[in-house]
Amino acid sequence: MKLSFKLVGALTSKPYAFSARSWELESLDFIDFYDSMLSTIRIDVRGLSIMRILPRINEKLNEEWISDKIRFSYDAFRRQRLVNPIVKRNDFYENIRWEEAFFYIYLNYNLKNYDYLNTKVTYGIAGNFLELESLSVFKEFMNSLKGSPIHLTQLENNILTNALTSDFLLNFNLSDINKSDFCLLLGTNIRYNNPILHIKMLRLANQGVPIFTLATPSNVKFKAYSFGLNINNFLKFIEGKNKYSLILHKAKNPVFLFGEDLNYRVDGIFLNKIFNFIRNLKIKAGFMISNPAVLSFLALGIGSNRSKENFSDLSSGDFIFNYNSDNLAVDNKSKKFIVYQGHHGDNGAALANILLPSTFLLEKKGTFLNLEGNLVKFNFIIKPGIDVRTDWRIFNALSLYFNSKFSIELNSYKDVIHLISKYLPNYIKNSRLQATLILDCYENNLRINNTPLVIKYNNYYLSDQVSRASRIMSLSAIKFKEYFLNF
Repeated sequence: MKLSFKLVGALTSKPYAFSARSWELESLDFIDFYDSMLSTIRIDVRGLSIMRILPRINEKLNEEWISDKIRFSYDAFRRQRLVNPIVKRNDFYENIRWEEAFFYIYLNYNLKNYDYLNTKVTYGIAGNFLELESLSVFKEFMNSLKGSPIHLTQLENNILTNALTSDFLLNFNLSDINKSDFCLLLGTNIRYNNPILHIKMLRLANQGVPIFTLATPSNVKFKAYSFGLNINNFLKFIEGKNKYSLILHKAKNPVFLFGEDLNYRVDGIFLNKIFNFIRNLKIKAGFMISNPAVLSFLALGIGSNRSKENFSDLSSGDFIFNYNSDNLAVDNKSKKFIVYQGHHGDNGAALANILLPSTFLLEKKGTFLNLEGNLVKFNFIIKPGIDVRTDWRIFNALSLYFNSKFSIELNSYKDVIHLISKYLPNYIKNSRLQATLILDCYENNLRINNTPLVIKYNNYYLSDQVSRASRIMSLSAIKFKEYFLNF
């Protein structure tokens, strides 16, 4: 009898290898803020340094999986951080004190608004990594300045609204996907936007569950039947005019997942009517929104003005408050005064006249809303820098300089909670937001555009200001040329 031996080493994370011992680490619970599922994770900390991130088992959500982005991008949490207020004078940056920063903003705001007959307004821009608490105080601050509705850069040219919670929440639990016997992916790059769901789909495909796709990239690892790129193929399928329609008719637990890129189409309003009709049939369906900040933005009902024309109006405003957005494009920058409040210095900070350092998600406590409609709370993991302040305290201090009053006086975190309950009553009850529906009848004369569905491909590893500050994510972007892939 001949024996053969194979040496198998431990699956150790390369960035973590030989950097710490297990008994030196303190394990703390947190959430994956890159993913709208808000997967549960465990962060191992030694002192003020984050040493590694591991999945925390949650059978109802992410099970034992997390994305590679949250697992390996932790080196960016301390890189390119804004640690003190900075003002830009004559193309040179100078460190200043907080009192000077607040007075400088107040002075320039009054200089831009000295003419009472001037119709130009103050614009507020919101970006990534914003939880419910910070967004609600930002909304209150912009209302006190009588500025325009807050814009979210991720919703530019997007028809997605907050009129119905079903427009941005799922009408089922994510754990129900494991019990489905039919799946349809419509216009979603699931491997990039929701890698955990991609793993769930792979498991279903291995179990023999039929999975159909329309305008879904071929980078998925599971076997699927493709309808191509034409939306009419999908309409024929749900109307029973396709040879595969009988499979849907026999399914007892079908699941339909729609990509958020469908809301950028000209005929997106008509497509939403079809989707509402599908939901009214009690089919598990919903949009796969990848950014949790978008869910918080829509849940609070911030800004009803998200058309292309309203974003182009930024060129007419002289005072712009940029709250942690790195996707801002402004014309005639020299004629505007731009305030940037955020935690990482990136594209948005380069455009600003003054920078206000605020806490990162791991340095404060707050609440996010996930795809299921659950309010997920998190607590701080590490301490911020000496001159870094919490977002709601910065807005509260600015309101004192502007002599503007909030509807609720903010003296502590409890006051912030009362402010959120004003916009979101479910927050105090800690209850789930239900996906509300209106009865939509299916119409045969919907004006559907025949243009093929196009999915936007973003650089997966360098899609935001935090991951761009990560050395590991930069190496991953170089190694994997197809950026819309996960490992």
